[in-house]
Amino acid sequence: MQAEEELAYARLEQVLGWVAWLACLLAVGRLIWIGALFWQAKRHEHGDIGIDNLVGQLVGVFLVASSAAIAGALLS
Repeated sequence: MQAEEELAYARLEQVLGWVAWLACLLAVGRLIWIGALFWQAKRHEHGDIGIDNLVGQLVGVFLVASSAAIAGALLS
């Protein structure tokens, strides 16, 4: 029974690792997109139109980065 639990935890960690890498790739793309929004807002003199997007992106990255720790705490 112990070996099955360890295997399940290992698979969970592996899947969470894949999800974290995918989320990081998407986060980089999203940050590039937000940078383009900042550039466009500055060009058209709209001010800080993309700040809410940036804050939401940072919150999302924080949740993804801490997902393995949260799952480990819930399963132990």
